[in-house]
Amino acid sequence: MVSMDTTKKLAFVCLLLFLLATGFTAFHQHDGDCTHDDCPICVAASIISTAVLSFFIFAVYVLTSVLETFCGSSGYDCLIRDLPFARAPPA
Repeated sequence: MVSMDTTKKLAFVCLLLFLLATGFTAFHQHDGDCTHDDCPICVAASIISTAVLSFFIFAVYVLTSVLETFCGSSGYDCLIRDLPFARAPPA
């Protein structure tokens, strides 16, 4: 069994590696500001941007499905007005 302390250390190392990889892909450039198909950092940056865009589209789809379930309509204004946790408790 893995202790909680080991899990926290592993999570910190994973977060640090993720931030370093994100920094490398964000600030990596070639002469002329073009991407190269044979550069592994350029390929990783392309994959990361595609994955982030796909996740964003999926998150919007899930949010609209949840809103339709709670509100019974496809209106986005029910996010603030009609969700149970957005109302003040009765006095």
